[in-house]
Amino acid sequence: MPIYYVSKVLNGAEGRYAPIEKMALALVVTTRKLRPYFLTHPVGVKTNMPLKQTLGKPDTSGRLIKWAIKLSEYDTSYLPRTTIKAQALANFVSEVTGAPQKKAPGTRNGCYTWTDPLPSKEVERV
Repeated sequence: MPIYYVSKVLNGAEGRYAPIEKMALALVVTTRKLRPYFLTHPVGVKTNMPLKQTLGKPDTSGRLIKWAIKLSEYDTSYLPRTTIKAQALANFVSEVTGAPQKKAPGTRNGCYTWTDPLPSKEVERV
């Protein structure tokens, strides 16, 4: 079974899509880039998201309906993804960790050292 890596940077509003929409977008982008493979071979998509049910609902958003129509021309099956025990923590961390926070202007990076200032006479005696 061949495995392919396809990459796309989410720009602008795409970064604010719901996780299920991001998964559907990833599948649409993959079908565009690997169209000859999708047309000639059955493709299995392993996911832990209810992608098949979401794309099959008539009351989904307009964007998802367009993607569902594009994906309907391919022989695609959606398979449940099983978790490997060692991978469970890594998946949890990657799904829960948010985007890095932007720092407020005027803040500095690094560690802070807090000191108790001594009067200059006591410093000379030490």
